[in-house]
Amino acid sequence: TGKGGIKVIDGSSVKFGRFDGAEPHCVGLTDLVTGDDGSSMAAGFMQWENAFFPWTLNYDEIDMVLEGELHVRHEGETMIAKAGDVM
Repeated sequence: TGKGGIKVIDGSSVKFGRFDGAEPHCVGLTDLVTGDDGSSMAAGFMQWENAFFPWTLNYDEIDMVLEGELHVRHEGETMIAKAGDVM
């Protein structure tokens, strides 16, 4: 972490943990920036393939799709983001 709280995370050092609530080994998750860093915004990585799981958020979140598609269903409406999109 540098001056002003700027943090750089080497992407090659990221290790994915298990995400509870989905089939074992289907979803990997890691938080990189959290409130513990003194930040009001969090950041991390998530990866999965052909997985469906309920997910209730009690915070705001921005998702950037790096490859594939992300389908999010809310109140009967499904939104689809593709590689390069932000949701």
